[in-house]
Amino acid sequence: MYISKAFGLAVTLFITLSNACPIVERDIATEKGNSTIEARQSCPTKYDYSQGGRDWHTKCAAWAKCGNGRQQSPIDLPANSYAKTHTPAFAFHGGAVRGEIFNRGFGPEWHPAVGAAVPTIRFDGVTYNLLQWHTHTPESEHAFGGNKRRGEIHFVFGTGSTPKAVAGIGLDYGAASTFFGEVFQQLDSQRRDLPPVGSTTRYPISIDFSQGILGPNHFRTFWTYEGSLTTPTCGEGVRWFLGGWTHMLSGDQFPRLNRASIDSVRALQPVLDQHINL
Repeated sequence: MYISKAFGLAVTLFITLSNACPIVERDIATEKGNSTIEARQSCPTKYDYSQGGRDWHTKCAAWAKCGNGRQQSPIDLPANSYAKTHTPAFAFHGGAVRGEIFNRGFGPEWHPAVGAAVPTIRFDGVTYNLLQWHTHTPESEHAFGGNKRRGEIHFVFGTGSTPKAVAGIGLDYGAASTFFGEVFQQLDSQRRDLPPVGSTTRYPISIDFSQGILGPNHFRTFWTYEGSLTTPTCGEGVRWFLGGWTHMLSGDQFPRLNRASIDSVRALQPVLDQHINL
């Protein structure tokens, strides 16, 4: 396929003068059935939190929602004003769920084994499967009446590999966590610890999720809103449920989590069309 020298020079000049992502070419079909070359932006394979995510939308066109979305996450939630609608129903299918824990580059993340009987969430007549969980530190991503916790855990639910809902819970110091205690006990039996940042190792971990997700009041108090992923692409259409309590970790447990984590907190987003608790 012929591409003019002028077009080639223009692309070269753009790359030279720009700090944006590299330009790549994609062969696409036109409405007339002909083929043409479309220049488009490729996205970075990594991102960071050096600016709290405020610069993500400048890195790649596909990340534009990070800068112009109207249902972005995380947000500051109104203190002691809980939801009465979209009530989530969680189901657990007996016993511990097999999976693997690894480090996603910012902290621990766990994925279920293929075919594992994962927990589900049902709301508004639709059921979604647990896809993974991960943590954010050194503070919670969401604020609760202007106050932050020491961290936040996200249980991500969806269909296939597409996230559609997140159950989030603030983390702080307190009594020992049964949920994290189960994780650490299995790691200790393997003479291991949480994989550190930069590690590519994966360790088998089986988890009983009822203690981690439901909390002391079985999700009877919660906030909900229409939000987004808190990482690029910042895609919207994600239903958030934030537990109205704090998940406690002991003075022995929290340092172990922190040693395997670095800053992974996106800046609070403006409240626009999230429809909190509606």
